[in-house]
Amino acid sequence: MASKGLLIAQRNRQRQRLLRNLDVIVGTVVETYLTCGRAGCRCHQGQKHGPYYLLTWSSGGRTRTRYIPRDKLEEVKRMTRRYQVARDALYKLGELNRRLLLEVE
Repeated sequence: MASKGLLIAQRNRQRQRLLRNLDVIVGTVVETYLTCGRAGCRCHQGQKHGPYYLLTWSSGGRTRTRYIPRDKLEEVKRMTRRYQVARDALYKLGELNRRLLLEVE
């Protein structure tokens, strides 16, 4: 079993990791290609239009989707990655707090 001092140090590192990653967007960036409605367009022969980028997320039990303008794509990708890091740090912080409160004497 880890010492209380070691667990506190790990908890402080997770707190800092969480604070560095608070500028977030919840969701997933999806790349898609589309077929248009014009008869005879190249997209009907397999050369679809795109890529287009979408942000998808769940809200109220429904999947939501929004188009990401190309000039915002890298920022949205960076913010969704930060969300993953923050979510991981929050989970680890919760585990460390549980161990500090309930397992270490």
